Amino acid sequence: MDRLPLTAASLARFFHIKGSEVERYYKHHLSDFKTWSQKEYATDWVLLADNLGNGETKVEMLTRSRNMLAQSGDKWGESKKERARILFEQYPQMKEAYSLICKVRAIFKSHITRKEAKEKLHEWYKEVNACTLRE
Repeated sequence: MDRLPLTAASLARFFHIKGSEVERYYKHHLSDFKTWSQKEYATDWVLLADNLGNGETKVEMLTRSRNMLAQSGDKWGESKKERARILFEQYPQMKEAYSLICKVRAIFKSHITRKEAKEKLHEWYKEVNACTLRE
């Protein structure tokens, strides 16, 4: 027996009917979809991923923040700032690494003399040695 799901659109080719109409009739008239009531025990069996407060799960947040961390924080919109706040609360080491990256970016973006840049880079190296990250 074939266990592949069939859509109404695939049935339309064989029986010369409009698949969208069959779907609409089934949904609105045959299945009583709009009159279904949720049983009281249904909440015990429905599994939902943990929401972090902004409507995202951990996996979604990590996926969406991957490119965000390559940008400067002043280029972020409100939703990215909220995502970064939640991300840095969940992963404090990531916040530490991001702050070090921002500091070295600021050194290279600033218009200073070579001697001043060397001093600032030396200070930055000291901060890197003092940080808790070891990768």
